[in-house]
Amino acid sequence: MKTLLSLILCTLLMAACATKPTPAGVWDYSVEGTPEGDVKGVMTIAPKDGKSFAAVMQSNGSELAMDKFVYDEDTKKMLGEFTFSGMLVKFDAVQADEEINGAMWVSGLDFPFKATRKK
Repeated sequence: MKTLLSLILCTLLMAACATKPTPAGVWDYSVEGTPEGDVKGVMTIAPKDGKSFAAVMQSNGSELAMDKFVYDEDTKKMLGEFTFSGMLVKFDAVQADEEINGAMWVSGLDFPFKATRKK
């Protein structure tokens, strides 16, 4: 009985110490069906101040930081905004382990967004 209780306690402690998935990292992304065709690049999400994150997207040699980027730890949902060629682009996606799926909206059009964490 004592061994069983120790095993249960150890299992509970390990579960409590497990880290929550975080969006921080480097992600290969694609945005499909844009007027310029499919866009592929690398998105880097980094801790900003211990509580929030900053996101930067790179593609075709250029870099674009999101003006706003919010990540909800409970729902794994992320929202962002940035200006591209004078137009406001909105980003809405959800992280599922090592993938991010969602969309980007600009001028009433939406484009599927998908990212996979780089190993």
